[in-house]
Amino acid sequence: MAKLSGPVVAVGLRYTAIAIQFLILSLIAHHFSRHDYGLYILALSAVLPVFPLLGLGASEYVVREMPRLDAIHDRHARQDMAGTMLGVMILSVGIALGAALLAAAILPLDNQQRTMLWFATGFFIANGVMFNCAQLLLALDRHGLGAFFNYPAINIGLIAVSAPYMLLTSAPNFTGLAAATVSGASAMALWALVLTLRSGGRPRFRLSPALRQVAIGIRLAIARTLYGVGLWLPTFLAGILLNPADAGILGTAGRLSVAVSAAMAAVRFSIRPAIVRAAQRDDMDAIAALCGRLGTISLALCIVAMTATLLVGRPAIALAFGPGFDAVVPVLAILLLAVAIECFGGPVDEVLKMTGTQDGALAILAAGIVLLTCASWLLSTSGLFALASAQVLYSLFVFGLMLLLARKRLGIWLRPRLTSLAAVSNPGSRGNA
Repeated sequence: MAKLSGPVVAVGLRYTAIAIQFLILSLIAHHFSRHDYGLYILALSAVLPVFPLLGLGASEYVVREMPRLDAIHDRHARQDMAGTMLGVMILSVGIALGAALLAAAILPLDNQQRTMLWFATGFFIANGVMFNCAQLLLALDRHGLGAFFNYPAINIGLIAVSAPYMLLTSAPNFTGLAAATVSGASAMALWALVLTLRSGGRPRFRLSPALRQVAIGIRLAIARTLYGVGLWLPTFLAGILLNPADAGILGTAGRLSVAVSAAMAAVRFSIRPAIVRAAQRDDMDAIAALCGRLGTISLALCIVAMTATLLVGRPAIALAFGPGFDAVVPVLAILLLAVAIECFGGPVDEVLKMTGTQDGALAILAAGIVLLTCASWLLSTSGLFALASAQVLYSLFVFGLMLLLARKRLGIWLRPRLTSLAAVSNPGSRGNA
């Protein structure tokens, strides 16, 4: 059972985060207009895909490279790597704040646009700091704490501040909601930073190690960002090409669809060091068994979710979000097809990145974003249902090519398979290719 504790904790924390997130969205849907709800979702669609870029990928480098130091037992090398990463992150926070101040000073923004700018900036920094701290905690083998700050921590901070604001204020408005959201997120980010400093040493900025971390890590960060953009781009384009209310519908359906693959998303965060160690042993069969197990679980959950959507989707959505959200159900049904395609091969993108094939994954994701942008633009005139269909085309293209690349470079087919449950947390055991 000890071997299972890491993944089980990660999955539990992931679903805790999802439950809190939907409680927040439900409260906003009941206390604000569909326009303001859509603005909130639009802000999320602009921030959540790109916050991993804070820190310029230094934490991605640490997650991939720190497990390699296990063999030499060099404590000072680990502290130096961690401190340099924290220094790069803090420098990036200053750059982000400076860019926002410059934009506010030179751009002709109205009150709503100015609110959106500071909402997005504050939320970007808070999420980025928490993500970098979670990455470092994972690299330092503090898996549970890292998973906590990667998943439910941000939503706990949000609901602790935004829920009282919505429930106790006589006339809540979007500016107040934005301020409450940023305040809650910032408080949790500060807590994450304090605990990470206690675990990983003091920040430092040494130019040569910092440049090396960024040179390698930025490609991993861009690949992660492109993956997030693939999830959020149709929602963002719906807000730009259609209207904020449509972005709210598509974003809500997108959050529900992501909940289906949450088990895989949670485990993929915590098992990356294990993938690195298995690759060092040239144990590709173990990686294939791990991904196959995750693919099987996620695909089964997706089938259950599709069935539930068809049977009880409309009354459940009406109960959670109120009238006017009926359009979420058909959009969700389409997005679940895209999720099923992604689930088939398990975390294939993480396998490629953790085994030195990040450039191939990056190229595929970049080409996929171009395809998704063009398809979304062309299909947007036909409504949300067609816009959601662009996500299916994107998933077929991106994950199909990644599976082929894994076969070519690593010699393994990543597909659903039944293996022992221990393989999920310990990919050191041999499996079948």
